[in-house]
Amino acid sequence: MNTVKRAAVGAALATVLTAAAPMWASADPGDSIQGGCQYGPNLNSPLLTQGENIGPLLVNAFMTKSNNMPDAAAVVECEIRVNGFPAPNTQLTVSTNAVGVAQGQLLADWDNGAGTSPSELCENDTWGDGDTSGWYCVPI
Repeated sequence: MNTVKRAAVGAALATVLTAAAPMWASADPGDSIQGGCQYGPNLNSPLLTQGENIGPLLVNAFMTKSNNMPDAAAVVECEIRVNGFPAPNTQLTVSTNAVGVAQGQLLADWDNGAGTSPSELCENDTWGDGDTSGWYCVPI
């Protein structure tokens, strides 16, 4: 890949990562999370599910406190929103374990009018000391 293409790909990736990065509302500057909420691909054809979406809602994250130690008391919350409102049965809350890892999954089944209503994957991260990222969402 030539230098111009590498620069273009790097710039595009930086833009995507910046757009998806959380904007912490009141977290300590050193609080951090690697990973977070993810929505997997639809498992069924929209024709079979009458326009509903069925797929895995996942949490895979590692959280550290401002002293760079794993946060064993943190929580990651995920939900899918349609038209700005939480879709029923798409909320997933996962607590970290003793080494700061949060992992969990839920088979989400939600309706966005066969793609006619805006849908978002939303996340809120809360550290053990009560600091929070606040809810932030990305289109899906």
